[in-house]
Amino acid sequence: MRWAYCSLRQATGHTQHGAAERSAPLKKEDIPVKGQILLFNAEKGGGAIATADGQRFIFYIDEWMEVQAPARGMSVAFDVDRHYHAHRIQLDISDGPRARAAPTPPPCATPQPRKRKEVLTLWALFLGLVGAHRFYLGAWGWGLVQASTMLSIAAHSTALPHPLIALIFAAMTIFTGVEIIRYIWISDATFESKIQSYPGGQLRPFGFFW
Repeated sequence: MRWAYCSLRQATGHTQHGAAERSAPLKKEDIPVKGQILLFNAEKGGGAIATADGQRFIFYIDEWMEVQAPARGMSVAFDVDRHYHAHRIQLDISDGPRARAAPTPPPCATPQPRKRKEVLTLWALFLGLVGAHRFYLGAWGWGLVQASTMLSIAAHSTALPHPLIALIFAAMTIFTGVEIIRYIWISDATFESKIQSYPGGQLRPFGFFW
């Protein structure tokens, strides 16, 4: 079922199509892919179809064109959309033209590890002054700037004026503290939506998360 999982992850929005977007019935000139229903979950409104060559295709109940409910083991004919989901699904009750070969799916990209608000907050709380939370979010450019600044201050603490050291340290402490409060304050849903808005769920090297 790995292929079906990959298809479901790559689908836009991971939701079912609305009834208003129901596809048109199969045309006679179309040569559909044929297979058998491998599983169907009525509560989730979807299932999977297996073809003779071992491929798996996700389908949703909105694409089911028959009156009777889908069930495991049914022989069906269907088309494949650009997300490699089965659509316009009908019972295969004819000996029509030989089914065309199912299209080869694209390779499934390895999903990026999910960022967690709690982990980000802990990184910022304990190692925020050296930019650890920025590395966690993928903003390694700003992380290097912040870490090198703090290390430089520590290495030249005897040569630099104490008021300058205190000013830089205070500014970075205040800025990091504001970030920590922001991380704690935002809801999990807001945090997740902001993370998902970045390509691959990560910031650019010099990006800011706010």
